[in-house]
Amino acid sequence: MRQISTSASIRAYLLDLVYLNATLTAGDHISLATRVQAEIETVRAERAELERAEELEVIAQAFIAGRDVTLDTGLIEAGKFVRAHHPEEYKALFPKAPSDIAVSAYRAEIANVRTVVAKLDQLPDNDSVRGEFSPRLAAAAAALETSIEEKEDVSRGVALVRLKLEKRRAAVNLLRTEIYADLLKLMKAKRTADRYFRTGSTSKKDDADEPATPAPTDTPVVPPVVP
Repeated sequence: MRQISTSASIRAYLLDLVYLNATLTAGDHISLATRVQAEIETVRAERAELERAEELEVIAQAFIAGRDVTLDTGLIEAGKFVRAHHPEEYKALFPKAPSDIAVSAYRAEIANVRTVVAKLDQLPDNDSVRGEFSPRLAAAAAALETSIEEKEDVSRGVALVRLKLEKRRAAVNLLRTEIYADLLKLMKAKRTADRYFRTGSTSKKDDADEPATPAPTDTPVVPPVVP
């Protein structure tokens, strides 16, 4: 009996356990099979937890992308409006071209937009540019910043679940070693005990990490709500 490589996918670990559970059950070692079955359920649950966390991470990244489009669109429209209707104020309100701000990194863009908003807020209260674009750009910048922070939180959660699965790999190998020791006591022969364990379980096919037991679908993914 060999240890499963730590580089093997959690799918490979799961298939090893499924095989071991089946051979133990077929061999009437029910108490040992029960221990393996419990580990199978734990691996499935933690793998489903990772898949769910990864889905939430994708959603969080999508919200960043969508809100960045909203901010970019408002910024470009503001620039066009000012250039068309208040060309004399354009340079003062946009010391940096809107198109250049729009392609900058997220946090740099947010900072630049807030500078633009601060300049717009210096215009008279009844100014059409200020009334139309100051609140719009401020809200879009705040929404993008919120999405960035949410993505960072979700990514930390994903990292924690992945760490949990790394520990689960060690736990699975430990259980397999314990089961092997119990089989050696019962079988009195290493070759016989070895036959209960799956061979070739770290193949590329096993490592493909095909979907495990699907994550629950009765609870919908709720995207973050813009304050």
